[in-house]
Amino acid sequence: MSPKSHKTSSEKLPKALIQETNRILQSLSPREEKVLRMRFGLAEQFGPSLIMSDEIASNNYRRFLIAIFGEKAIKSMIQSYRPTVALTEVVEKITRLTPELIEHLKKHHQDIDKIPWNIFEHLIAEFFVAQGYDDVRLVGRDRATSADIYASHTLDPLGTCLRFFVEVKRIKGLVGVEVINEVLGAMFSERPTFGWHAAIIVSTGGFRRIRKFSKHEISYRGLELKDRNDLLRWLNNYRPNKNGLWLPYPLTKAPRFKE
Repeated sequence: MSPKSHKTSSEKLPKALIQETNRILQSLSPREEKVLRMRFGLAEQFGPSLIMSDEIASNNYRRFLIAIFGEKAIKSMIQSYRPTVALTEVVEKITRLTPELIEHLKKHHQDIDKIPWNIFEHLIAEFFVAQGYDDVRLVGRDRATSADIYASHTLDPLGTCLRFFVEVKRIKGLVGVEVINEVLGAMFSERPTFGWHAAIIVSTGGFRRIRKFSKHEISYRGLELKDRNDLLRWLNNYRPNKNGLWLPYPLTKAPRFKE
């Protein structure tokens, strides 16, 4: 549904919130800012030269915010808004992943730790699809597997399909050998069912140094370790699909091996 199809309320957004949104728009490239302002009918700037009424401006900005954060989050934000609260503090209330949210995260890396866990997992899955993976699914609620994400990639021209068990850890602490052993064990035990070739752990907190094995040796055992630096590199290199997200509606069941 187009953001313009949302019904807007006559209730005005707090002016400080509109100014904060305006500041975020101005942090984009000139072309990105112009496209968004034209799409949502936003004035070029706030001040005495504002050519729209406050009510029209407020409603236009409301549509813009709904497109990024969702209507429920915006209603809650308006009710509890305080002038000292920055717009980035509402990301924890978003209900879906959008290209606009990803662009926001590119400029505000700290907000990666505030978005809901299911949106964070969708973000990681989106990165895999954007890099050319054929089949990516959010399988954290599939009781048949311990993986958070199923990701398969076909090697052309051989046509060989590689299947990855992906574990996502958004934590402040370091991932230790216990988690590494658990993921390796789960990958091997589930191989007859899902055909896992390798596993990947994505950890925002990083990894403890393991005395017994180096990161290179762990990789040779079929497990890749990706930390926050890898995540930020994926984020900065990300480019959306021409129609929006690469993975707008992820499947939630991992494909089973069939006799």
